[in-house]
Amino acid sequence: MSKKYLFYYVMLIVNFQVNSQYCQRLYEVYHNSSNKVQRHVRIDKQEYEVIVSGGGGAARASAALLLAVLRNILLYTARLDPVHRNVCELMTKSLALAPAAILNHEDCGIGSNIDRITSLSRPALPVNLHFMARLSTTSSCIIESWTFLKNISALTCGFLTTKYFNSEESQRKFSKQCNESPCIVVLARNESSYDSEILQEFEKRASNAELNVAIIIFDTDTSFRREVFTLYNSNRTYLFIDENIWINDPDVVQLEFPPCPRADTKCLSGLIVNAPKAILIGDGEDVKDYAPPIYKLMNEFSPKPEHIKDVLLKELDAHNIEEAACFWALNNKIEFEQWFKVKEKKLPPEYVINLITCKNDSYIDLYRKVCVVVNIHFLWRDIKELDYRINEMPLNCTNKHELQIAVSSKQKDLAGYIVFGWHPGLAGGSNTAQYTQIPLMVAGPAKDSLLGESTYGTSGKLTDLARGYRHFLSQCGWSRVAIVSDDTEYSKSFAEAIVSGRNLNYVQVTVSEDTISWGLRELKSYDARIIIVNTDCVLADAILSKVVKVFSPLTNYVWIVRDWCVMENRRKIEGLVHFTIEFSWRGGKVFGGSDDLRLKLSEIPGLMQRNITSVPEISYLADALLQLGHGFAAYRRHDISRRFDLHGFGTAQDYYEAIGAVNVTGIAQTLKFNNFSVHEPLVFVGRWRGNERDSVAIWKLVNTTVVKIWSAINDTDSCYSILGFTKISDSDNCIVRSGNDFTPRCHDAFILIMITSVLLICIAIYVAQRMRQKRLLAENEALVARLLESRQEKASALIGFLVDRGSIRLLHEIGSGSYGRVRFAELTRPGRGTLVVAAKELHEGLLSMAEENEILREACVLARLEHNNVIRLMGVCLVGGPPLVLMEHAIYLDLQRYLIERRHLATKLVYDKEADYEMSDECLTRWARDAACALEYLTERRLVHRDIRAANCLIDKKRSLKLADFGMARELDEEESTYMTCRKGLFPVLWMAPESLKEGVFSLASDIWATGVLLLEIATIGARPYGDWPTWRVLSHVVDGGRPPLPPDASMQMRKLLQRCWHMDPYRRITATELREYLTNNPKVISITLLSPEPPLIPPLQEADIKFLT
Repeated sequence: MSKKYLFYYVMLIVNFQVNSQYCQRLYEVYHNSSNKVQRHVRIDKQEYEVIVSGGGGAARASAALLLAVLRNILLYTARLDPVHRNVCELMTKSLALAPAAILNHEDCGIGSNIDRITSLSRPALPVNLHFMARLSTTSSCIIESWTFLKNISALTCGFLTTKYFNSEESQRKFSKQCNESPCIVVLARNESSYDSEILQEFEKRASNAELNVAIIIFDTDTSFRREVFTLYNSNRTYLFIDENIWINDPDVVQLEFPPCPRADTKCLSGLIVNAPKAILIGDGEDVKDYAPPIYKLMNEFSPKPEHIKDVLLKELDAHNIEEAACFWALNNKIEFEQWFKVKEKKLPPEYVINLITCKNDSYIDLYRKVCVVVNIHFLWRDIKELDYRINEMPLNCTNKHELQIAVSSKQKDLAGYIVFGWHPGLAGGSNTAQYTQIPLMVAGPAKDSLLGESTYGTSGKLTDLARGYRHFLSQCGWSRVAIVSDDTEYSKSFAEAIVSGRNLNYVQVTVSEDTISWGLRELKSYDARIIIVNTDCVLADAILSKVVKVFSPLTNYVWIVRDWCVMENRRKIEGLVHFTIEFSWRGGKVFGGSDDLRLKLSEIPGLMQRNITSVPEISYLADALLQLGHGFAAYRRHDISRRFDLHGFGTAQDYYEAIGAVNVTGIAQTLKFNNFSVHEPLVFVGRWRGNERDSVAIWKLVNTTVVKIWSAINDTDSCYSILGFTKISDSDNCIVRSGNDFTPRCHDAFILIMITSVLLICIAIYVAQRMRQKRLLAENEALVARLLESRQEKASALIGFLVDRGSIRLLHEIGSGSYGRVRFAELTRPGRGTLVVAAKELHEGLLSMAEENEILREACVLARLEHNNVIRLMGVCLVGGPPLVLMEHAIYLDLQRYLIERRHLATKLVYDKEADYEMSDECLTRWARDAACALEYLTERRLVHRDIRAANCLIDKKRSLKLADFGMARELDEEESTYMTCRKGLFPVLWMAPESLKEGVFSLASDIWATGVLLLEIATIGARPYGDWPTWRVLSHVVDGGRPPLPPDASMQMRKLLQRCWHMDPYRRITATELREYLTNNPKVISITLLSPEPPLIPPLQEADIKFLT
């Protein structure tokens, strides 16, 4: 690309960007807004876009002017179709307009249907082509006829000749070459079939008249105009063929076409050659019926030739015919407005807002004044296209059905209803609003269940306000609260919302005007310190007036009041501090909103006292009026076609979409709807002393969190920032309690005495231990001797199992525990060959007496046991090094590992022989029966294992189960049925019974519980009991009465068996003998379950002082 064309391209883009805002400016001139809202034409419930057709020069510019009116004045959705269209083509368009459309010579089947698009009236302007000459202002030639061109003197007049267009680019434009050179050129357009016919006729006549002319054609009207207007502005003399838009130009002469050849009988002489029959399209029945404004425009639209020429000339600068038309309209308003005749503005339509109040409400006069201020100073000011009339509807609020009856009316000019959230008949009114499709705006906190369809919460949801209350309590760490409520459904719903979202310890007292004293005495007996007054402001005033007589000192209590009104004669409670948490702005600090609105409201007599609103309903009502007013206007504006069907079927959804897109500046915040309620409402916290209020904080409810926007006191102590004084405890600090949760009996004094005694004993023990340690340091040799003596004592009990260390060959490690490890070993027995055994030894470095005693005590326990399902002791080595305990070796190691390694077999749809042998129901049940047999044997020996689980069960070469790891086993006395431990250690929590977790009690029944968990491990093929629950969660679940969760595919028979193993009462659990007999009689009761359990959610548990073994 050359530098010349690159510069031209850049200037083209710059000019287009500069001039591309004419249509936007035209819209703003007539509508005082920059946001363009356009409408469609509805025909038979379908929306159509208006298409304006016009090709060539005059028709295209005329169509652009018509489009400027449609888009920017009448606000229709329309587009330009810059092509010559005949009537047949326009009949196929959905909704087409054309200032001039050529009427077809042939019949295209339009018939009587033509009445739909046209009344066959004349076109808005002629589209015929004429032969013209433009003379330079300095030329002295006079041209009256085409014959002048035959004279040689014509060349002396300065007409453009072929020499002017001698470039290669221009040569390609020549349609007819002249006989002599140079010769005069004629500029012409060949954009449509009509243009082509005219050019052919002109060439034929020019040849017949022997005119020495050459025709230069242009494929598009824009390129033709650019050449013509450039020559015109250069003051050139030239010939051209064009529409008659130059009629008032003194420098342009209209010539006759050369005469027809004599042999051509169809040729017409004169100025016009083959004049087409054109008509106006757009004044037919469709437009008349469905778009009267367009019908009126089409009958008035008549641009003048000079208007058309000005638009085409401007197109050279704007590079866009639509912007050129808008530019002309901006500069020729008088001519432009004649087409749509802008008249004096009519009064806007008036719609009704019904405000529903109670007949006995003492604040009705204030509500009226708020309505007048909001309507006159804000709704009338901000909404130009309509007016509102606010109608008061006082009802008998003791009758719940009156609101339902009132809302059932469907008057045509009704915008909606406003009702306060505490109205007792709101539920019925909400149901009726869904039927009538009329918006019902709830001023004040609204019950969540009532919102939706046609009911909107203009202040916020009741659950959102309750979240603000819970946040207040959490900031001070209070979880013990009392609620004083009246007996209304609204108060009940609010109380439920407060206590449902947080784990609160609460008590609720219901009072009336006659029972206030009784209710306060009840709270006093409960030792309630954080008290929420959940009543209307009249009853709340009566309650606080009697508080000062019952509660003393007042500084030991915190009162939170739901509704508080400014009243007279409150000297009695001026010393009582209470708080309000509300959506209503009551004065003071704000975060947004309208300063003008707050100022106007403050000027209302009696509305604000000492810069405090008298009642919370003032803010609620003002915001509700603004939201309903702007929301209804947006709904009506959004779809103009709805104006005559405001409350028809399905309009509630349209209203919801319209109001959801509106942001309203309320009294103290910007209001926007989301899910039928105000999105992210603000919560205002106030501190009161009688009628005096201080703003404490402003919070914003964002999703599920409460965000602090502003605080009067910025302190690291969040509770102090709200209260303004030191935090009050919600109860006495009591660690050990019993009785009622809200008023428990405290045992701390007794516990303190016990702890003190224990501490003294521990101190004494500590002193004695220190003295003993000093003594032991001096007696190291005696300690070593004692260790050897201890081994000798154990050796006496294990005399039949002692082996020499030289007969043991230790090999690789096969397992590890908390204080020892197990290694694969070979034991050589004289005369009996070598035996494969499992050797248990202490970890290196653990050679204390305690660890030795543990491993040797296990050996002593095994020495006394002999059963097919209990691992056998094979030998013990006590000399030549750390003790070694040799046990029977199980080739398949522990059951847990065995199951996990074969889990893939359980997932097969069809078992092969190996799978059938190793993972069949009979095999799983047989292992369970083996465990039951072992447990039955231990029961007979009165031995509590305390660590029964799959990891401690071994599988031998016959695939029989053997119970092992007796390190935690304890033998019961003949008189005792349980064993209790107080020591801290590692315990298998996932397998422990509830009494073991609660009290440290172990018994034969607790082993039954663990065996039930073992059966679950077998059925789930080694899956971890309780899934991925953390240990603290398992502990909380079992202690609270829970059992291990079962997979959904567990059989009912197996479920019943496990439930018997996991009975909460240890005395009612199945015995080992009963379990063994049941498994024997039901050899397939344990079956594979592979689905994951779905455990219930439980609250988190504080960290316990216990170590877990998982």
